Amino acid sequence: MTKTAPPRIVGLDYLRVGLALLIFLFHSRIHLLCDYGFLNNFIREGNLAMTGFFMLSGYVLMMNYSKTDLKNGEIILFYKRRVVSIYPLYIVTGTCFVAIMILGGYQSIADNLILLPIEVFGLQSMFQNSLSAYAHNGGTWFISCLLVCYSFFPVIKIVLLNLSRYYKCLTLMLFLGAYIPLVAKCFEVESMYTNPVYRLLEFSIGCTLACISMQGQMRMTGLLRKALVIFSTIAMVLIVSWLHAYDYPNEWVVLFYFVVILYLLGTDEKYYNESKTLFYLSKMSYAFFLAQFFVWNPMKLLLQYFQIPNIGIILTSLLICTIVSIILHETIEVKLGNVFKKALKM
Repeated sequence: MTKTAPPRIVGLDYLRVGLALLIFLFHSRIHLLCDYGFLNNFIREGNLAMTGFFMLSGYVLMMNYSKTDLKNGEIILFYKRRVVSIYPLYIVTGTCFVAIMILGGYQSIADNLILLPIEVFGLQSMFQNSLSAYAHNGGTWFISCLLVCYSFFPVIKIVLLNLSRYYKCLTLMLFLGAYIPLVAKCFEVESMYTNPVYRLLEFSIGCTLACISMQGQMRMTGLLRKALVIFSTIAMVLIVSWLHAYDYPNEWVVLFYFVVILYLLGTDEKYYNESKTLFYLSKMSYAFFLAQFFVWNPMKLLLQYFQIPNIGIILTSLLICTIVSIILHETIEVKLGNVFKKALKM
């Protein structure tokens, strides 16, 4: 008798795929100067997608492990699963990118050897933006932050499940999430973009919101739910674009938006088992992000020899990234992931 995959909440997979695409568009503007017209100001806000990603990660993890007692062997199994989900693709992609950069004369072997322990243990986010120009840290800082979040998750889970008033906890976290970047801007200190403590706060907000969602389903029609999602998204795009144009902080808008969206999507009673395409795209989102290491430089080289219109640059780079993502997912995440599982005796 074959095991069937557990049902998944369709809205959360749509959100994950949407965030991955938004990060791609953000990077395409930086590296290829792609033009998205009236959406340019919105797409320039790369922090938006990363905030959503960390909140979604905390939300999903709390949903999946709320009824699991992380003691003794269970907590070891939890960490093993996190290692398998991240390390195979992280190690292979990082090594390949560094090798290409060394062969191209952009980085030195000595620098990368010095950085090797930092990269292996995923500690690059501890150095903030100062290591972004070295190795692959400009693109893998989020993995370092994610490892911090995973490390603290068992503690976060114990604390949250022993609280009785989740709304007060969520309100405090949201206040801090909006206030800390404001302080950083006022005093012109380092951006919170790659700060692991700030990303841990966003992750914890997602965990807290999941606890609230599990208290009971929100009763509303599917049509009303979709209308609220669409209205909230349009409002957020317009407000964030306006705030960006005047260089005002937008963290409060972004945090509030993802609280609303996660609650609307996460409490949807409609599940699915049959949407294979969406499920595959959702599983491939991590590979899609790391595949961008192998897109921007080849595209820059291509543009030196060929005149390609804006839409052609966008579609070509998206196609290349998708193909590379599929290769990375199937060969590294799936096959090498199985090797890791055997090695870790899972």
